[in-house]
Amino acid sequence: MKQIGYITSAHPFSLSVLSMHTLPPELVNSIYSHLTQHDLVSLSLVCHAWSAATLPRLYRLPRITSLNQLTRFSKCTRFLHLVSVLDLSTVSRHVTDKHLRLPMSLSQINLSDCDKVSTHVMNALIRCSTHTLQSAVLINCKLNLETLDLLRQASRTRLTQLDLSGTMVLPCHAIDTPNHLEHLIEPELSQLQDLNLAGCNWVDSRTVANIGRGLPRLERLSLFWCDQVDFATCLQAVQQLACLRHLDLQHVPAVSSKDDALLLLDQGRLHAVEYSDRRRRATVQRNKNVICKQ
Repeated sequence: MKQIGYITSAHPFSLSVLSMHTLPPELVNSIYSHLTQHDLVSLSLVCHAWSAATLPRLYRLPRITSLNQLTRFSKCTRFLHLVSVLDLSTVSRHVTDKHLRLPMSLSQINLSDCDKVSTHVMNALIRCSTHTLQSAVLINCKLNLETLDLLRQASRTRLTQLDLSGTMVLPCHAIDTPNHLEHLIEPELSQLQDLNLAGCNWVDSRTVANIGRGLPRLERLSLFWCDQVDFATCLQAVQQLACLRHLDLQHVPAVSSKDDALLLLDQGRLHAVEYSDRRRRATVQRNKNVICKQ
């Protein structure tokens, strides 16, 4: 009887020949990629071997789309160490502190619009992930200086993407009380490549100046609707950030013309600058060393 690879010619799908342990990892991953969450649950109940292989994939990115699922997740402790990606943006209106009191070491966090979560609980969650966190989306959340400090620690190792759009940094006397990100910047060690500060009323020219000096690996920066920023500071930051490729300055009054955007594009290694032309989105971009206008 001739045997071809893992399959015998007489029994092409013999379970005595094919098993979870003998299949190539690439084939196993391909199989799993076609399975639904319900399929994974069923597969995990087959035997210990299939359960061990399936549970990490089942719990790595829990799909939480309802209050019932959120409640069940918050009461689960046995498999929390398997969770790597936590996205609660779909159920943000239901999320409170009681749903996030369990320790998890995460690579990605999305708490967009989870404005009922206290800074104390959020900080505890980030603290457990400072050595594993790669992406954090905290749109419209409440932060404090400790939050920024923990994110700075995470940026020393793996954190490369950070979205702080619409956030409020406590303590503050008003929504536009400036914060200059002294607790976030790390001139020598920061790995941050993508920073979104859209709609952050606490951003001013000094904030941007600190970004220019303290986040040397930054490739994308959004200052959408940061109206306390002046043109000279933007120009200086572009000159300092050698890795910066994309800059969003839409609805920033200091950059209101095509000439302003072109001057910024000409000063650094930027590929594109977005700005507002009569309240409409406009872009200037560099294409093979030729500056194009859109």
